[in-house]
Amino acid sequence: MSIWKSIQLLERLSDARISINAKWIDQAVGIGVAAHEGQLFGVPNQLLGVFTAVGLITLSASSVVLWWRRRPPNVLGAPPAPVPRERVSPIFVALFVGMGIYLPLLGLSMVAVRLTELFLLRRIGPAKDWLGLAS
Repeated sequence: MSIWKSIQLLERLSDARISINAKWIDQAVGIGVAAHEGQLFGVPNQLLGVFTAVGLITLSASSVVLWWRRRPPNVLGAPPAPVPRERVSPIFVALFVGMGIYLPLLGLSMVAVRLTELFLLRRIGPAKDWLGLAS
């Protein structure tokens, strides 16, 4: 047996010893990470990942193309906001605030989008018309 084969054998034995002594949650996480990285089932797992990625890219690109074909000319195509503003559910507001606190970058971007809409986009006529901002 060559030195490299014995080193590989020792590595496998040490990996097996570590995985036997690991807790079940660590083993489950290890299996999940290996499956996610495409190392668990080899080439079929990697092909599944590639096909999933290509499918998601195709879905995203085709949705933009379909929206672009169906939208009315010179507008976004979103339904206009109702003129009498309906009250937003407190649960919905609490969910948004909670998500903004739990995910600070999401919260910062939500605040930035809202402030941009309120103070900038509503003052620019073409942008206001294109976005369908009634008030």
